[in-house]
Amino acid sequence: MTELTTQERFKRGAADAGRYFDFMAQFVDFQPEHAEAIRATRFIVEKHIPAIVADFYAQLLSFPATRKHFQRKDGSIDQDYLRLRMQHQATFWRRTASAVFDEDYARFVDYVGRAHTSQGADASIYIPERYVMGMVGFVQQRIGQALDAELHSVDPDLAFRAMRGWNALLMVLLELLSRVDGEGREAETYQAPEDINEAPIQRLALETYERSLGMARSVEVREVLAGTVRIEEVSHHQSGGASQFSQFRLVHQMTVTQT
Repeated sequence: MTELTTQERFKRGAADAGRYFDFMAQFVDFQPEHAEAIRATRFIVEKHIPAIVADFYAQLLSFPATRKHFQRKDGSIDQDYLRLRMQHQATFWRRTASAVFDEDYARFVDYVGRAHTSQGADASIYIPERYVMGMVGFVQQRIGQALDAELHSVDPDLAFRAMRGWNALLMVLLELLSRVDGEGREAETYQAPEDINEAPIQRLALETYERSLGMARSVEVREVLAGTVRIEEVSHHQSGGASQFSQFRLVHQMTVTQT
């Protein structure tokens, strides 16, 4: 089988991959500053990619369900195929760490997702979605460990910002990588978000949480129209000690204000 060039991979990605990436990035709230933090720590992450790839493939080979994809008919490991997959894995994460999230990158990610199914270059390949998701979760932990090890005592703020960026990005990648498995009952229509009044929603969420602890004020949602939520308080109920209730309210009021 002829090895595909990078440009050929891009072309095989879905035509709307860039738009889909941007939409999901907006939905997850992946911001430009997140991309910048990833870019700023690019070489730190790259330094750890060989170890991350080694750990991940050791994980794959330790589970029979994933080891079988690297075994020959006699049960031995196909070293050449294993080496090829490691190379592709390293390339994927090195490309991602560069934080250039353009049309080409989005189509590349889409292609990688398809490559794990019969819609990829090899129709005989099928990797269950759960293992693709597991890969993202595994790498997420290793990147966090790498950032902490390299930056904890040098620049903890950068480590924190970079990890926030990676966490948001990986949620976007999860959706792009698994998109080939189907979009459920509804395909994405790319409708833009609408402005809403968030204050009553914040209050409703807080009071709902308090109610689950037996300390909440009862509220009633009077109207939900065109993205606008109006909330009218109709009664106040309280169980438990008054001091405990007051303290709980104060802590959460501070939290909401800071957020």
